Amino acid sequence: INWQEETRQFNAAVASMERNIATLGMTSDKAKRQMIAGVISRARFIGDVSTVDQLVTLRRISLLLEDNFDNLRMEDSGAIWEELVVVLKNYNENEAEKRPRSRGESGFIFKWREDDVVTVIVPLDFKDWQLIDEFGRNLESFRWDEDDDDYAVEHSRLSAR
Repeated sequence: INWQEETRQFNAAVASMERNIATLGMTSDKAKRQMIAGVISRARFIGDVSTVDQLVTLRRISLLLEDNFDNLRMEDSGAIWEELVVVLKNYNENEAEKRPRSRGESGFIFKWREDDVVTVIVPLDFKDWQLIDEFGRNLESFRWDEDDDDYAVEHSRLSAR
């Protein structure tokens, strides 16, 4: 074991942790609302959805994101959230599309486009806990720590696709 390298990595991890702790909670309420408003402004609907249902759904999402801002680490992965596109899909219109959901699948689909924009297809009839759970679990896969040596290589590889 190369103890000098282990010590260097440990010290770097501790320094990174201390930087994160020092800035945790520094995002103002106004900045949080602006980030959430950006997500809501890019939301799209697929299928026949009434205007009232659209407004209610967007309000639900905005309240969920505001209540779970820290749990979803929106501050840490702001670059993803600033470009994220939410597409709400009415799965009830097409019988063929109902089948995967009847097998227990959530209906959420996460895609990373070539221009580094994450698109999330969300079923219109999502449950509050599903949205938070799916976002929390899946968006972590799209987030890297830029201090990580593999970040540039992995980011370049995915961007080249």
